[in-house]
Amino acid sequence: MAKPGDIVNQPDTDFEDVVADLSSSNVPIKTMADLENMINSIIATIPRLNRNALRKEMENMQVDLKQNPHSSDLNKGLAVAQSYKDRLAEIYTMALREYKTRNRCVDMLIGAFIATEAKGKSADARQGEAALRYPMHLFNLEAAESFMKEVEHILQNVKSAHEAISRQVSVTQIQLQLGEIRREIPNSNYNREAEEITPRGKTGETDWNSF
Repeated sequence: MAKPGDIVNQPDTDFEDVVADLSSSNVPIKTMADLENMINSIIATIPRLNRNALRKEMENMQVDLKQNPHSSDLNKGLAVAQSYKDRLAEIYTMALREYKTRNRCVDMLIGAFIATEAKGKSADARQGEAALRYPMHLFNLEAAESFMKEVEHILQNVKSAHEAISRQVSVTQIQLQLGEIRREIPNSNYNREAEEITPRGKTGETDWNSF
């Protein structure tokens, strides 16, 4: 769920409502203008993310990894990493939704334009015509994709840090268990020394053959 400040501009119309209205209207798409109007109405439902503020927030998501941590360090590290993971999941959901919506809309526009109106003789020429027709759609798609990948990268780093701390916790637990086992077992060196003193009997009785 978005926090206050995550979104610069929240559209008045909701994506689901617009899609439902378009589906129920049954108005046929006959021209590129019809398709462009439909696509524009869908894109208008995309919230404008406050990417600068979100980037600054993500820059401060640092998880400290210590070589010889105390239990308090491990507990704190796990809690911090988990909170970052939860927050990054929220940001990623918003970024992914924008990217997916824009990507699908751009695919529809360019595909329809190339099929119906592009005059170029080669595929590259037709793609160039489409780029000239919809430059801002392409720029906005690139910005959405770049931000989504930034969030993915930081989220992966935080996940790796969380896994590293979890391994440290496991090692610490094993060390504690081994320490408890050692405390429960009698002193093995003492037992060996005792056996060396009385090699012919653990009770310490004298063997007459030794005289």
